[in-house]
Amino acid sequence: MTDSESQPVLILGGGRGSLAFVELFKDEKLFHIVGIADQNPKASAFKLAKKLNIPTFTNIEDASNACKPCTVFNLTSDESVSDMASKIVGSNSVIGGLEATLIWQMVTQLKDTRDELQKMVHFDVVTGLPNRTLFFDRFKNALAQAKRHDQKLAILFLDLDGFKSVNDTFGHVAGDTVLKEVATRLPKAIREVDAVARFGGDEFVLLLNNVKNEKNTALVADKIMAALSEPFIIDGETCKIGASIGISIFPDDDVDMDSLISQADTAMYTAKNGGKNNYRFFEESMRPT
Repeated sequence: MTDSESQPVLILGGGRGSLAFVELFKDEKLFHIVGIADQNPKASAFKLAKKLNIPTFTNIEDASNACKPCTVFNLTSDESVSDMASKIVGSNSVIGGLEATLIWQMVTQLKDTRDELQKMVHFDVVTGLPNRTLFFDRFKNALAQAKRHDQKLAILFLDLDGFKSVNDTFGHVAGDTVLKEVATRLPKAIREVDAVARFGGDEFVLLLNNVKNEKNTALVADKIMAALSEPFIIDGETCKIGASIGISIFPDDDVDMDSLISQADTAMYTAKNGGKNNYRFFEESMRPT
């Protein structure tokens, strides 16, 4: 179905129901939201509507006249509003009362389900951090920005040291508790413009935007090492872990996303094999022969 064949829809009432409706169906091709009407100019759905260039009205009669022909969803729970709209667009084109309430409930449930699915697709279940999929998407955008503005990026590939011992000693539930705490500490060591993700197991990857040089990147690595060296309290017991970190720099080491991650991974194993709880920048000599 093309946009020209989609059903035009006018929403009456700019509260939470309308907000959920717009958020869920703003990209839907089956119908086109042609306007939102509410007597309150600060209605919650109005702000989103303006971002999406959806017309807003504070007068229902004006809205109905401007949007003819269309289907009207009355989410105000006020029958007189439906009556007013019916006189303009026709009673067969107005959905209100119990029907509108049921539709709002269905839309809200669909939105909650979609949001949960989106979270499952893009975020790690244990830590709540972005997963590989979302990280790769953000990395691609960061690379495009860095190329456009001639900036450097740094990738830090981090593997926890001593994590297996925590799992073996305290159990997997305790291990998940440590991962969650690591996920809390890592973002505090970087800026809001940077990114951190869990790749799986006890591997985490950080993206530092617009880094000046290796020295600045090393300072961040030092902050991460210091943050993770603080003891973890598990069921009243104290345990300590560390981290081995490998670092690659765009464009010094490479300009390709997969290559940069692979280089940081290689540097991480060099740091781990060199005694753990340390970080290393990627060097050409680290490439496997």
